[in-house]
Amino acid sequence: MIGYRLYGHNELDEPGFTQPLMYEKIRARKTPPTMYAEHLVEDGIIDEAGVQKIKDQVNKYFETEWEKSKEYTPSMKDFKNPKYRGSRTLTHKWVDMVLS
Repeated sequence: MIGYRLYGHNELDEPGFTQPLMYEKIRARKTPPTMYAEHLVEDGIIDEAGVQKIKDQVNKYFETEWEKSKEYTPSMKDFKNPKYRGSRTLTHKWVDMVLS
């Protein structure tokens, strides 16, 4: 099995420069969601309209969350909540730090 990132390691990376033959083959393949959707349609589990409905729901969710994120301002009080089990660095070492 070979794992890969379709668009490289980050936004600036172009994996085709370092692995041109491998990424030529990768880019010629369908994406896993596309292959899975085709498999479900072929097996009669869902039809094309159902696939499109799911894609639309997912895209709508992402768009809604994106719009919400524009209004979010991080605060250290978010990390002081005892229910937060994130980085000990954020929750202990920098407790009195203020994010502006």
